[in-house]
Amino acid sequence: MKLNQIKKAYKNYINFGQEKYVSLFSFSKDIFTKSAGMYIFTDKKKKYLDLTGGMGVLNHGHNHPEILFTRLKFQKAKNLEVHKNILSPHLAKLSEKIYKILPNELKISFFPNSGAEANEGAIKAAYKFFEGKKDIILHSDRSFHGKLIATGAISSPMKNVNYPKFLKNKTFKFNDIKSLKKTINKYKSKNIFAIIIEPFSASTFSSCSYSFLKELRKICNKQKIILIYDEVYTGWCKTGYLFYFMKYSGICPDILTASKSLGGGKASIGMYTMKSKIFNKSYGNIGDSLLHSTTFNGFGEEAVTALKAIEIMMRDKYDKKSKNAGREINKNFEDLKKKFYNYNMSIKGCGCIQNITIGNNEIKDSFLRSLLSKKDYKKIGILRARLFEISILDYLYTKFSIFAFHSPGKLVISPSLIIKKQEIKYFFKALSETLELGREKLIKIYLTKNIKSIRRL
Repeated sequence: MKLNQIKKAYKNYINFGQEKYVSLFSFSKDIFTKSAGMYIFTDKKKKYLDLTGGMGVLNHGHNHPEILFTRLKFQKAKNLEVHKNILSPHLAKLSEKIYKILPNELKISFFPNSGAEANEGAIKAAYKFFEGKKDIILHSDRSFHGKLIATGAISSPMKNVNYPKFLKNKTFKFNDIKSLKKTINKYKSKNIFAIIIEPFSASTFSSCSYSFLKELRKICNKQKIILIYDEVYTGWCKTGYLFYFMKYSGICPDILTASKSLGGGKASIGMYTMKSKIFNKSYGNIGDSLLHSTTFNGFGEEAVTALKAIEIMMRDKYDKKSKNAGREINKNFEDLKKKFYNYNMSIKGCGCIQNITIGNNEIKDSFLRSLLSKKDYKKIGILRARLFEISILDYLYTKFSIFAFHSPGKLVISPSLIIKKQEIKYFFKALSETLELGREKLIKIYLTKNIKSIRRL
């Protein structure tokens, strides 16, 4: 398909809002056709350094050759895919492998198709454990657990979305043990079936302290509350640890959820792994044994892909790769910060999940009005708070062939774990040269180039 045909299809059959938003960036003018390692390629054979890491999916990079070979081998052999009433050797091997690499208390695994489904499954198992006698789940004020009905209801960014209100949920302050205790006392532990928390919040790039997690574990033990850790984004070495909670001892959850790079960038697979006592009470009888099954559960090709992905991560020490990349990112950032002290920059995160906040980024109305018509000025309103970082990202793409992304007010550095030292240096060199242009010049370049897309908002 040609570019105009792709955009037309998005507008008519997929998501016209998404097409409008993506069109604000210069990369919307390209068609990406191939990828390998840290790079993506257009149909015109232009090469771009991809710093997005597939938003957690591509810890192995694009099209890892061993993962491709594993999938092709499975296909050529015409190996049997799985009907849920057939016992699968592929699922058996994957479940056993998960048990061996996690703390021993976590034993029973189930493999849905996504992280949000993994969280839904964890919530369902925790609720069923108490046979409906407890009906409240607690989550933090920085939580993001997915966009399904239950997970959306306990995700802070989705709080204004009108989901059906069937899940009773209450909020406590992230990493604040006093707030947690106050919330438990208010709603009574006899009514609370689970607490779900991200030990490292991928949406806010902030982490729970060891003291918080240790006390949380003690509270859940004492009050008979099931503790769920959501490591959907941060798992599989993204933070520099196989899972962030494994940075510490003595804080193992009752249920762990994960996804993203479990599929090696090629399979849509998530997991939730729980302690035997929870599974046995929730599903440990013939009548309930299939309540948490799905038609696609344990598809053979997904299972062998996940096995290979784990093998590569463990063999090639992806945890160390992530730590080393994190150190290099921080080292280069410190040099950048000194050079551009007037921008009041800060960095947050660890390993290969970090972001840069640029302060002093207020844009004067008079400057924007001098560049835009009254009508265009109104259009830019919803983008005003993000205009500077959008301009930076667009310039990095067009001038330096770097594909990156942002969250409101922040530049995100979340590359694949295979990123090399020289690629990190190249990014920071490009960012330095970009910032040298100054805020107003960058914005002017961006607006001049993308005014047509802005007018379509």
